[in-house]
Amino acid sequence: MTSISLGTGRLFEDGEEQIGSVVERCEGNLDDVSLPSRNSNEASEEFESEEYLPLLKSTRLKHYLKLAILSALAVVSSYDSDLENKALPLPQPKEDIIPDFMNLESNVLEADRDERIYCLVVSSVSLLYHLCIVMIHVIDGIYPLQKMRKAFDNGSHVEIFVIAMSSVWWFIATCINTSLKGVAGDGKGQYNLYFVHWICLFVNIHMVEIWLVAANHESIYQSIKSWPNRAPGFIMIFICTLACMLSILDLRQYGTVFRGNPDNSLFVTLQSVANSQWEFFIIACVTSLAISIAFGLMEVFRKEDYYIHNIKSTTEFSLEGISLTILFFIWITATAVGTTDGVTSEVGNGYFLTWASTIAVIQTYVTWIKDWRRNVREVSMQQYKDYRRSQELVEPMSGVMGKTLLSDEEEKQEVEP
Repeated sequence: MTSISLGTGRLFEDGEEQIGSVVERCEGNLDDVSLPSRNSNEASEEFESEEYLPLLKSTRLKHYLKLAILSALAVVSSYDSDLENKALPLPQPKEDIIPDFMNLESNVLEADRDERIYCLVVSSVSLLYHLCIVMIHVIDGIYPLQKMRKAFDNGSHVEIFVIAMSSVWWFIATCINTSLKGVAGDGKGQYNLYFVHWICLFVNIHMVEIWLVAANHESIYQSIKSWPNRAPGFIMIFICTLACMLSILDLRQYGTVFRGNPDNSLFVTLQSVANSQWEFFIIACVTSLAISIAFGLMEVFRKEDYYIHNIKSTTEFSLEGISLTILFFIWITATAVGTTDGVTSEVGNGYFLTWASTIAVIQTYVTWIKDWRRNVREVSMQQYKDYRRSQELVEPMSGVMGKTLLSDEEEKQEVEP
């Protein structure tokens, strides 16, 4: 009994030792398993930190910096638009002053209080807005900001919202401040403000293009190039002529704006313009709008199979050519008359939009001429191929007929004594 009890006790002790070793082995395995989990978490954190590129490598940073500098220039120009700090010429006899300098000085009109305040607000908000964005990019280069990297990463919806807000902001400001009643309107002489507004607007539009390319989307240029035939040209004609017509209608209010400045060069020029010239410009714009809408909609909604070249009917192609020819001569005449000593002779929206409309019409007309020449060449080549094919068919027949005639003559000679 004692031996049995000793054996059973020894068995229990051995079993406890085995169980303890198994438990220790399991704990060791658990520790070994937990270590890779920590390493995997660290690796995932490192992967997340490397997923977003530093903001200093962003393709949009230099454009944010451009907008900040241009906004600062707009702030300074807006502050000086009241002409209180302008440099005056030294005292000298009136007969020694250059007349051109006197005319230039009289063309610069001081901004009203409301116009000046609005322009200061627009440029100051834009300056702070883009300076904050530039500072975020610079700070991220010193101390990584993961949330900011995610917000301004390629294809980020936050960044396109930021760019869209800036674009809308400068679009509204450009429409207001460069109009005739704005601080940098036609005939006001505030050229710094005028060009800064338009440059800021174009930079914002270009930033949308850059964001689309960085996000691996189709760019605006690629989208326009994919439109069929001359759809891009007609859409550009529509946009330019619509803006030109609005600027012409805006210039028609010159009497109310320059009533207190009868010596202004724009007021003097527009006073001598005949009513027929105003009517000619409006008719040119309306005609261009009607033609561009008609042919633009035809091009956009045309049914075109994939991988198949779209071929127009001869009637449509001829009507398109006649319409573009009419627009070509209309806008060449409008530019020659209006920008020399006419409605759009002063530097401003009317001047540049008249040239933009003319260039859009010429470019579209040139593409039509290229297509017309290609069609003529294809027709002439087809006629030449038909001629060669008919010649190849006629030559064997002429050879057979010649042989039969020779054989008939030989038979006649043999029959005759």
